[in-house]
Amino acid sequence: MALTLELHDDVSWEQEGKPVELLQIKHHVDHERGLGDMDVDLWKTLAVWMDAHAPADPLGPVLTLVTTRVVTQGAAYVLRPESRQPGQARQRLDVAAADSTNEATDVARKKYLALEDAERDVFIGRIHVLDGAPQAGAALEKAVEEALYFALPPGHEKSFLEQLWGWWYRQAVEILRRERDTVSGMDIRLKVQEIADGYKPDSLPTLVEREDVEIDVEKTYGDQVFVTQLRWILHSAQMLQKAMVDYYRSYVQRAQWVDRDLIGIGELEKFEDNLADEWERAFDAMNLQLGDQANEDDKQKAGHALFQEVSNQTAVKVRERYTEPFFMRGRLHDFADSGRLGWHPDFQDRLKELLGQ
Repeated sequence: MALTLELHDDVSWEQEGKPVELLQIKHHVDHERGLGDMDVDLWKTLAVWMDAHAPADPLGPVLTLVTTRVVTQGAAYVLRPESRQPGQARQRLDVAAADSTNEATDVARKKYLALEDAERDVFIGRIHVLDGAPQAGAALEKAVEEALYFALPPGHEKSFLEQLWGWWYRQAVEILRRERDTVSGMDIRLKVQEIADGYKPDSLPTLVEREDVEIDVEKTYGDQVFVTQLRWILHSAQMLQKAMVDYYRSYVQRAQWVDRDLIGIGELEKFEDNLADEWERAFDAMNLQLGDQANEDDKQKAGHALFQEVSNQTAVKVRERYTEPFFMRGRLHDFADSGRLGWHPDFQDRLKELLGQ
């Protein structure tokens, strides 16, 4: 089972590429107002469904109207699960279609009245109304939180839900842009499990995805010391761009981890000291191998190789199961920005000259 948006309908559930249920979503601030037999929203929904699939097909998709309004009477009321009477709903819609003079529903009503009696029976028999749906905002968020109660990490429920909503927003945008076709139930289950795994004692959640970087990193960081250090070892424009993204993500994520009490400063500093120690060992080995007669070309190549070696090592981890490479690379860029480390064999002399020391 998979979900699509704005393809067959507002929301569609598919099986083997065919819609098995079409959902029309009607969100209203005035949720206490009913959904009458002559209501424009009701007839617009019926029109969409009559156009989407043959109304008289008994094997056609289930048609579901999800509304934030609370229905207390009329055809919509007797199409609710608790009070379902399709025959009575059809009678009420017949009357409304014939009696209404609303120009906004004229086309839909004429299309409905053009159906044979048996066709209307089949069409109405496939319709279901789910009223009183939670409104977008706090009510919907609470409903999702309650549904995921047993998956939420104690003490970090808000952080977990923010990650899940962020992921869901990105999936929805991709579907609407036709960059992906569907989101399956398995996709959602796997994502919930993935996020939950990030809150286990030997791991951490990734709170800043690449898609979250909305700033112009070139404009913001183009003149930073860590970028200059990378230029000294022949980094390409594309590599510099990625390095600036890593720097931003790492900086923001470190701050968010601390703010959300996901990790202590002491644990982070221990990781950073170990990372700096790995760099120092590799830097000393590089200089020993280069010797005193290395030319500038040799030094640039050696510095580039040093960066690749240190930034791709896997021995030093902030936590055993947290292996996202951008965080480590971003921390290395932060150290390079402060002058704590560098890549070019002569980086210390060059920094003194750069900073006018």
